[in-house]
Amino acid sequence: MARLALALAVMLSVRARADEGCAADGTCQADEAEASALLQSSAARRADVAQHGAANATTETTTLTCYPNYAAATCGGAMKCFQDTTGCTTSGGGVCCKAAGNGQGLAQCKYCGDATCGPCPGGPAPTPAPPPSCRTVNQQCGNWGSTGQWQGSCCSGLVCELPPYAVPGASKVCSYPPRPTPAPTPSGNQVGEKCGSWGSTGQYYGQCASGLVCAPPANSMPGTANVCANVCGSFGSDGDSVTAGCNRMQSCKCRATLPCSPWKPGAEGCYMYCC
Repeated sequence: MARLALALAVMLSVRARADEGCAADGTCQADEAEASALLQSSAARRADVAQHGAANATTETTTLTCYPNYAAATCGGAMKCFQDTTGCTTSGGGVCCKAAGNGQGLAQCKYCGDATCGPCPGGPAPTPAPPPSCRTVNQQCGNWGSTGQWQGSCCSGLVCELPPYAVPGASKVCSYPPRPTPAPTPSGNQVGEKCGSWGSTGQYYGQCASGLVCAPPANSMPGTANVCANVCGSFGSDGDSVTAGCNRMQSCKCRATLPCSPWKPGAEGCYMYCC
């Protein structure tokens, strides 16, 4: 428009000069030809500008596309997208698919980067799981002896204790609790087992466990081996004194072999035993 205005101004200026220089008889043919040429040039220039503007308006287009394993805002929206051949079907089925529209080869373009569509490829790594709030094996725990600083509690199933050969002031650590000590195997023969020396052969069967006596079974025949039995009472000049019970198959009726010492306790005195 500025060039057109300039051309018109030049034309008017030339026209004015032409009017001043025209002969009295009205002959101005050369000047009029020059003005006509200027007008034609200006019109041609305006048409050229209009043609180029229309061409630029029609050829300025945006290509929608997406790429595998690379996210970019190439699908026509503000969100990034990428080609997801796993989450999107070839027909565009899936969450956030068809991000670039329904064009050929665009069905598996998928938006990414939010909670609905999921992360973009190459995005930040997922946040690692927070560390456990309790202390695990070999980690310091409890109050540190030298400073009193609280180190935390052990996880379930662990105990907080000083490590072996710890120096004074050392911190406690979490460890597995010690295994329970198995009950000691009773030493000596148990109730009903043979004991002492077998009279008919002289074979030795061992001693009874503590609290038991090695005595003949009820109604035993000569030469029968003694067995271990529970003491259930005592007898003497004052009569019988039952101090313990027997199982339902036995009764407190058998007595120590005479002579015996009524003033001695247990298996050393005049005891009664279950038989």
